[in-house]
Amino acid sequence: MSTDTTKRRHPYDARLGFESDIEAFFRSTRLVTATGFFRLNDLFKDLTTIILPDIFETVAKRSKLKILSVGCSDGREPYSLAMAVQQSTKSSRKIELKILACDVNQALIETAKCGIYRLRKDEKRKVQDYRSGFLFLSEDEVLINDTIRELVRFRVSDILMLEGKETYDIAVCANLLLYYKEEYRAEILRKLSSMLIPNGYLYVESVGTKFMENFGLFRIYPGAHFFRKRIFN
Repeated sequence: MSTDTTKRRHPYDARLGFESDIEAFFRSTRLVTATGFFRLNDLFKDLTTIILPDIFETVAKRSKLKILSVGCSDGREPYSLAMAVQQSTKSSRKIELKILACDVNQALIETAKCGIYRLRKDEKRKVQDYRSGFLFLSEDEVLINDTIRELVRFRVSDILMLEGKETYDIAVCANLLLYYKEEYRAEILRKLSSMLIPNGYLYVESVGTKFMENFGLFRIYPGAHFFRKRIFN
């Protein structure tokens, strides 16, 4: 019996046949590149006022923090996370921070590794509180300083294909699920939950509370996009 491969589809929510050139699609499309320094206000507010204090104040002598950033685009998000953690913890203790950032778009990952950005108008105000993380090459162009760049490791990878036994304290999956077909979203959330340590945190948008509870993930407060992983006996 013959198989009609034209009816098979990639997991992405796009009109791609199974044999489509995925790399060319993600290299050319602007659909999945929305990003910005400190773009999501609630992410950084909750990270610095709730998540980090909980992690470091409730665990004695905690000195390490591992963060996963999936769908990291051109690197602005993981670099912003690194700066926010450093600024929030520098007065209290020395933290060994490691961030793994991944995206399917190789060109964007190369941009991230380079660490040079032209600031948009909406970003200029937001970066002022984190100026120490940047070298200003001009009024509009910045270079991420070496200290921040050393905290982030970049990898070309789809979250569905991401392998490894590492676990993380925090995972950020901002604005990513929308680009996958519905039948793959549960698989992604299951994978992310498995990559979190007990009581770890996941940031994800536009997902129902009851749906997330299936993976042991519970909102930190009503309406929040941060979920905490609970382990049941």
